Amino acid sequence: MIIEDFNKYANETGLDINLEIYYLADIKGEDGYNDYDSTLTFLTRKNNKYDLFVYDVNYIKIFSPYLLDLNEHFSKEHLDMYSSENNKKIAIYNNKRVGLPIFLIFTVLFSNENYLKKYGKESPKTWDELIETSEYIMKEEKEKYNNNILGYNGLFPGNKKVKFL
Repeated sequence: MIIEDFNKYANETGLDINLEIYYLADIKGEDGYNDYDSTLTFLTRKNNKYDLFVYDVNYIKIFSPYLLDLNEHFSKEHLDMYSSENNKKIAIYNNKRVGLPIFLIFTVLFSNENYLKKYGKESPKTWDELIETSEYIMKEEKEKYNNNILGYNGLFPGNKKVKFL
């Protein structure tokens, strides 16, 4: 959607830009990358074929030496549009602006209604409620020998005190 929207905007405003996306897996002929080594190898090559690189912010420390300092390429006014405290945390490393956010992380919690009904629980609305509800349901299910239940799927932030994997 971002690609189509940008290309439409570029066409309507007369910009001489056509945005295309290539996944590292497509370039390298792999099913996908499962570590940062292949990405690092890709970044360390002197290659001007790609103008934009999208990366997982968890690897900002590792990738930042190979990324441009955007402070040198964009006006302060432009960068200020992306300078909330949360955005700074994921875009700046060692006082070097190496990224701009292109999407927001999910702000929803998904619930298994069957288990919630079974145990008379409401859908959690906060992380604390998710943790409390998940722990309770998992404990009850494990007592019934259901050891294949997860409290959450692992795609959520790992900075919470409890992981259910």
